Amino acid sequence: MTKRHFIFIAVALILLAITLYLNQFYGWFIFKNPSFDDTYVSLRFDDGWKSQLNAYELLKEYNLTGSIYIISGFMGHEGYMSWADVEKVSEIMEIGGHTVHHADLKNLSTSQDYEHEIGDDFRTLTGKGFKVKTFVYPYGNYNGIAIGVVKKYYIGASTQDVGVNTKSTDPFLLKDFTIRSFNSIKDIKRVIVPGTWTIFTFHDVGEPHPLAPSAVKGNAVSVEFFEEILNWLNDTGVEVITIVEGCEMLKDYVSRKEEKR
Repeated sequence: MTKRHFIFIAVALILLAITLYLNQFYGWFIFKNPSFDDTYVSLRFDDGWKSQLNAYELLKEYNLTGSIYIISGFMGHEGYMSWADVEKVSEIMEIGGHTVHHADLKNLSTSQDYEHEIGDDFRTLTGKGFKVKTFVYPYGNYNGIAIGVVKKYYIGASTQDVGVNTKSTDPFLLKDFTIRSFNSIKDIKRVIVPGTWTIFTFHDVGEPHPLAPSAVKGNAVSVEFFEEILNWLNDTGVEVITIVEGCEMLKDYVSRKEEKR
């Protein structure tokens, strides 16, 4: 291989990598996936932190909804919601599963462990009267076993893989953007792509528990910033949906696609 050929191949690989990167984050160029008829946003809240009651109050004020994912074994513990709190937020928010103990689903030992963390969590939530249909993988970690067990109980599941969702997205591998303390409204505006479904993930909304580890505190957003997001969504008219509503759209699209075959 001559030096000229080597440079040509290297440049081609770099351009391909850039194209794939831009497609993952923005849905650009020749790899663009089938788009939705409208632009959708979901507001996802992980873990069931007590501070997420601040988000509930603002969502209620703005007549918007969200999806909150409960670690069933942690409710009532220091820094987390009580079951009475979960009942209250369920008035306007979707309740979803997030395991019993926030287990890393990439590293459990046995199939019984997966069934316990995923299945027992589901049974606890449904036993308390919540109609849970979607799930979030703790830490965004998953493997084939985890996905298989999740499919027994849910119609969709969210990861922490970065990106937007289109009609071709696997409903059990939904992508999202986690919003942290260093983000701004510019980040919110930048990642929303017309004709796609964007999931924004939040943890603490307001001050986290004083004893929370630094990683948890880094995920906290201020109440003022969260309200700024809601104001912007209202002003732009982007449709805010629950994650289960997004999964139902994907399911409907697949059904219609199969009917045409």
